[in-house]
Amino acid sequence: MRRITIIAALCLASISLSAQTWTENNHFLKTSVIGNIGKNYAKIVTESTQGTDNNTGYAYTEAGFGLNPESLNYLYAQLFWEQKFWETPLFIHGEFRTTLFEGQFDNIYYLGAAYCFYTPHGFAAIEPLYRYNAYDGHGYQLSIVGGWDWERFDLAEYFDWWGTKASDFVPRCAYSETRGYVKLNKRFEVGAVFILSKYFDAPATANLFAGLKVNL
Repeated sequence: MRRITIIAALCLASISLSAQTWTENNHFLKTSVIGNIGKNYAKIVTESTQGTDNNTGYAYTEAGFGLNPESLNYLYAQLFWEQKFWETPLFIHGEFRTTLFEGQFDNIYYLGAAYCFYTPHGFAAIEPLYRYNAYDGHGYQLSIVGGWDWERFDLAEYFDWWGTKASDFVPRCAYSETRGYVKLNKRFEVGAVFILSKYFDAPATANLFAGLKVNL
């Protein structure tokens, strides 16, 4: 219970701090609570993004509940901050991810850069990162992140491709997640999340979730 509380407190504190500093017109803050259900898991997600022209903060939590004996419960949290001190859309990127699974934490730390490409409805970012965790050791990761928001639809894409000491630094792991939601009104959205992942020598797996998003 203490470990669950630590993850929740980290993310709630980040969201709270963002809300306290978001007072000027050039700042934005978006927070959502999302419910997803798929074949093997039901998930409750909180997501908060805040930003200015020079920085972006992001807090994400996910609680997964297994729907069959083979699917075990887990908790996941992700926090990152990007900051730039110049006009070029090149940000310094620091990130922390943690997963609580079968009573054990897997903490991953990241440091690197993010170069953003902006469009009228969103952005795409390329992120070369150094990564470290106790299980896999030192490593590297290339992340490609995108988010687009139209009047009736929003779309987000996350792609990670990495190698670590455990894989002899060969990039043998990849994770892709695509989230698409149709806006019913300003508060409620319905959609789907598609996940495709490949870890080491295990076969690739695909998962599809239906989702309901509530914008706070």
